[in-house]
Amino acid sequence: MRLAALFLAVFCSASVVAQEPVTVTSTAAASVAVTPSAERVTTLLPRQAEPADADNAADPAQRNRDEAASDTVPAENGKPGGTTRPTATDTPAETTAAKIAEPGNTSARDADAGASDQAADLAGETGSANAALPATDDSSVADTPTDEPAEDSEVAASVVVKVVDEERQQLLSRLESFCKRIDQKLSSVSQDECMRIGLLDSGARSNNKTPLLFRDFLPAEGEPSARVLVVGGIHGDEYSSVSIIFKWLEMLGDERLGERFHWRVVPVLNPDGLLRPPRMSQRMNANGVDLNRNFPSPDWEEEAHNYWVNRTRRNKRRYPGPAALSEPESAWLAEQIETFKPHAVISVHAPHGVVDFDGPRVPPRQLGPLELRLLGTYPGSMGRYIGVHKGIPLLTVELESAFGMPERDAIYGIWDDMLGWLHAKIARPMQLAEDQRALQPPTDVLRDRGDSDSGG
Repeated sequence: MRLAALFLAVFCSASVVAQEPVTVTSTAAASVAVTPSAERVTTLLPRQAEPADADNAADPAQRNRDEAASDTVPAENGKPGGTTRPTATDTPAETTAAKIAEPGNTSARDADAGASDQAADLAGETGSANAALPATDDSSVADTPTDEPAEDSEVAASVVVKVVDEERQQLLSRLESFCKRIDQKLSSVSQDECMRIGLLDSGARSNNKTPLLFRDFLPAEGEPSARVLVVGGIHGDEYSSVSIIFKWLEMLGDERLGERFHWRVVPVLNPDGLLRPPRMSQRMNANGVDLNRNFPSPDWEEEAHNYWVNRTRRNKRRYPGPAALSEPESAWLAEQIETFKPHAVISVHAPHGVVDFDGPRVPPRQLGPLELRLLGTYPGSMGRYIGVHKGIPLLTVELESAFGMPERDAIYGIWDDMLGWLHAKIARPMQLAEDQRALQPPTDVLRDRGDSDSGG
């Protein structure tokens, strides 16, 4: 009997030893899978371990013993029990993982130790790349080897966050540089005021690679969303046309004065013309093109150069450029007209001291101290392109001085009157049109009632 018992013990030990290499391989695969390599950190491509073949991981007798076991795993090491054991429908990888996690499985414990050694070797190969990654607890690897995709997602998410942070820092750096130059150029706009406004980088660049910045203000919830595009600094030597828009940006941000509109505000369309060395700001952009003669009005090809040569005597301040939209600044604004689809455009200039208007709708008679006086349009001008050709109301605010800001009362007076005109002539007609459409029954309802929409 003793000899038979001893023989049986030796036989069982041999069976366990025979299974250990397969179990170690499965555990090591799980450990390696949750320890991202340097290559995966660089490429951001998740690499998943191939599932172990559970059918080959144990002999048929072992599988029969597993199937006959209870469906509930007892509590282990202070962890709650109740985990369902794998069934015949589980995948091979899940079955192998469950066998590794079984209490009392000495092969699994040995496998954990071997896998930890392999993971340590792998960490040594990957060097500092893995040093930044969170440490992985061996027991968690054994309990949940299928969590690898989640950890891959966490690594990828952390890299994405890092990239976003870097982009944010780059944007902040560009904005600080821009606002510092604005502060140096315009005495009425400080760097802090410029930074507080929250300007965004459009992605477009001027000829000198200066970012074209803008700011959106959305309408209040439930309000009509008439879109208004405001543009300043089209001519770089008209300082006040930039300064007053910065003041309006503060008003929009602090008081929500235009809450019935979706505003898109571009404080400086021509940064290269404005941000030149002291006393060298110019009307034109860096290429010497007047942006307000570079828009694609239908007569540009025939009339733009002819007008420049014969009417302005080749005045370099009014050079229309080699072709319509040849300049990145005018091309970007034309793109905004097509994509933003404004219901009205406000353009700020100086120093005529009047209100100009082009396009449909009735213009305002007065904006603050500025009275209406129609100045006409020119080939390639915003007035002819936006107001006449595109049929979008274009309100041009011509301040009295290009270098001095209006008085505070004038700034608010111009804004209040402009806002009143937008409400009366842009927002209200839109609301009336929406109300009319809402009151009119659908065509199919009229036909169901037997009414004829042909009049006869």
